[in-house]
Amino acid sequence: MNADQVERLFDPPWPDPVPERPFQPFAELWLAGPVPPHFRNETVTKLAARLMRVSEAEAADLVAFGVVWLDDRLCLDPDQTLSGHSRFRLNPPVYGPRRFYEPDPARIVWEDEDLLIYHKESVRPSQGVPHDAYNNVLAGLGRLLAARGDQDCRLWLLHRLDADTSGLLMLAKNQRAAGSLGKAFQNGLVAKEYLALGLGRPPREKEFSVQAPI
Repeated sequence: MNADQVERLFDPPWPDPVPERPFQPFAELWLAGPVPPHFRNETVTKLAARLMRVSEAEAADLVAFGVVWLDDRLCLDPDQTLSGHSRFRLNPPVYGPRRFYEPDPARIVWEDEDLLIYHKESVRPSQGVPHDAYNNVLAGLGRLLAARGDQDCRLWLLHRLDADTSGLLMLAKNQRAAGSLGKAFQNGLVAKEYLALGLGRPPREKEFSVQAPI
């Protein structure tokens, strides 16, 4: 394998940004717990602002970014009231609500009316993580479709790749295709092949852990 092939297969990662000022809530014990009775008629923004000691505008941005969960479900609506919810969890990212990732249209390797295949960058999650619903491939491709004027911007993720892994990610563009292709994955009709680049001699064991992956 020559240098050009290595560069194409193992392109530079897209890591999280280095935080300018790590976001630190004033009290760890308030990151999760029951909804306080005196907040049950308030919005999730007011609760986040109070517990994280930020302004309501900053709290609303954090909610829309995807850091608040109510009863183990993601809440993206800053105006959502806490009435009817019993528990909350706040997952503030150390880099704050920074929207730094947008997918590259040139990395779409196949697209038709049913299917979209994207060459995922390494160090980008396939879908949202508990502290960030924005900087992931699924959400980014939805924004890309919306920006180019597609009427239906919803995508169904058919499988996932680990955040550190680059490679082809298959997404369905409608529910019919999602059902059909999802069954193909469930029935083992889709084969995955991984390629790793290493230096030195591999150990004799068939399975081993890499302590410092690049």
